[in-house]
Amino acid sequence: MHLALGECFFNKGETEKALRILKKTTGLLPENTKTYYNLGIAYYKLDKTKEALASFVSSIESNPEFSSAYYKDEREVKNERA
Repeated sequence: MHLALGECFFNKGETEKALRILKKTTGLLPENTKTYYNLGIAYYKLDKTKEALASFVSSIESNPEFSSAYYKDEREVKNERA
């Protein structure tokens, strides 16, 4: 439920609210790959690159098969911010 709520806020453009919910969700669902990925996207949208990268890495570590997280790896994030 928290994951869906975080996604809802994110989709409405309320990234700060989404971030707060998603951070709580990682504590409730520490093995949920999508939670870390969405958290990374929220951080990325807020120009918090270091936190975004850490979240993407956590997403990949929890499920190496979750290919979406690989698209926002360190090289791509740095290239987009350059």
